[in-house]
Amino acid sequence: MKFTDGCPGSVVVEQRPLFRWLGQRLFVNGLKLMAQKQRLRLVLILVLGIIIWGGLLYLFMEGFQFLRNFDFSGNVSLGVTELIFGLFFVSVTGLTTFSTGLMLYGNLFSSAETTFLMASPASADQVFAHKFRETIMFTGWSFFLLSTPMMIAFGILYGASWIFYVLMPFYLVGFLLLPAAVGALMCLLIVTFLTRNRRAVFIAIMGLVTILGGRWGISIFQGMQRDRVSPQWIEKLIDHIKPAKDLHTSRWMTDGLVALVRVKGDVPLLWKSWWGDQEDVAPLVDALYNLGQVWAYGLFAYLIIMILAIRWYRYAYDLVMSETGNRRKFKGSWTDKVVTLLLSWSDARTRTFVLKDWRMFRRDVSQWAQVVILGGIMLLYCISIPNMPHGQYGERERALIGLLNVAVTGLMMATFTSRFVFPLMSMEGRNFWILSLLPIERDRLLTSKLAYAATFTTIISVTLILLSEVMLRLPWAIVITHVFGMAALSLGLSSLAVGLGAYLVNLKETNPSKIATGFGGTINLLCSLAYAILVVVMTSLAGIIYYSANYFSENKLIDFSKFVPWLLLTLLGLVILGGLAIAIPMRLGRRAFRTMEF
Repeated sequence: MKFTDGCPGSVVVEQRPLFRWLGQRLFVNGLKLMAQKQRLRLVLILVLGIIIWGGLLYLFMEGFQFLRNFDFSGNVSLGVTELIFGLFFVSVTGLTTFSTGLMLYGNLFSSAETTFLMASPASADQVFAHKFRETIMFTGWSFFLLSTPMMIAFGILYGASWIFYVLMPFYLVGFLLLPAAVGALMCLLIVTFLTRNRRAVFIAIMGLVTILGGRWGISIFQGMQRDRVSPQWIEKLIDHIKPAKDLHTSRWMTDGLVALVRVKGDVPLLWKSWWGDQEDVAPLVDALYNLGQVWAYGLFAYLIIMILAIRWYRYAYDLVMSETGNRRKFKGSWTDKVVTLLLSWSDARTRTFVLKDWRMFRRDVSQWAQVVILGGIMLLYCISIPNMPHGQYGERERALIGLLNVAVTGLMMATFTSRFVFPLMSMEGRNFWILSLLPIERDRLLTSKLAYAATFTTIISVTLILLSEVMLRLPWAIVITHVFGMAALSLGLSSLAVGLGAYLVNLKETNPSKIATGFGGTINLLCSLAYAILVVVMTSLAGIIYYSANYFSENKLIDFSKFVPWLLLTLLGLVILGGLAIAIPMRLGRRAFRTMEF
């Protein structure tokens, strides 16, 4: 498409190359900015990325080698690998579809850049294509981080030729097109035809997917005996995974990669076989055929979504931007009453600021949807513990699993507070001149942020941990230490995010994602991870002493009166760690906030 301003002699501009140039310049400038002003973040990304990638490669190598050990009675490992690939690609398809639709909604209808582009002479479909490419690049990096070590380990253990490593990236890139296009289509359809009830539709879709996934997962683990597995359970597991392999996208990927690993790297031999019996070149033909299937359907889905974007995107954007009347009444919600009840311990001014932050959160679908997804997964896991194998282990093993649950939940909370709580102070940048005129202390705003973050993180995390401890049937002493440790984690992580968010505030940035991934956000995430590790180590002390005494005692019992001092010492250590995590960041934040000029 071409556009002109209508003036004689004006230059006609082709938009597609212009948007490609824009994407390339944004990418290059982002790398230059990171290399010049965010070197710590760049180094951390590279180092941690290499460590994670190398660890995954090692795990996949060990896993495929374990499967190869069963090949004495036939090519068993390759059949099991096909089932694993089928399940993996089906899972990635679902996750990519949902995450792309969710992120594309924010990029297409809530981004400041989109507002600027839609007010320019740029055509709506090119804006849509630009944001689609941006979204698929952002959602695809985690897939490549996980899939590339898996594919390389698969190729090494099965003796793949150089052709496998050349064509394998094309499989991975082409695979992302179809689920991403489906997610974009769902986003466009929901916003275009269900604008009034799009939030209810998102909730219904997430609830349906969570329920179906939970039922499927529970049905898999039912029947597993305490000794890890049973023949009946293995048969049931294979029966559950087989349908995943037979779905179109996973079948093309699985069949293509398995055929590709059989291709020989001798080019003259392949050329000779092509004109001869074609026995040696047949795996290459199968691999190219499946690769063509992946790309053909992916590009066709992309073509469909672009045709629909030409017709509907401008209309959908105008609907979202012009929500008025009955569709845009900012009235109270029942959730506001629940929040007010939860904060009844605080004063009225603090509750007012907390309600403001809560309403901003619940009105942003892209934020609360992520919390609902991960929270729902954790809740399903806790409920399903009795049907899982580790729910039938011995008490020591179950206590260790309970501690790992604390660690995982703490790491999840560290990520949430870095993403959603740390940017809160910076997001107030445009409103500080109004807040400074109000008859309130500046510290009140900081305290309200802490009350907002601490209340919700503590309630959610402690509830999940308490539920998992009950399902694991642990003794009350261990439950107390784990719950107390989780509470210390939630309060400390909230204080770190709020205090460092005020100390390292960025009033020039309006995008919370960029604030969370900037220098301050990186420092906060590292401090949060270090604090989470310290709390988990402190929480484990009482359990280690308790079960070590149980293990070495002859009657396998311990005099609980001798354990009480160690329990109290562990709780005291958690109180000290939590107090330091609250006092130091909040003191830094208050000092910086009081002297800040707007």
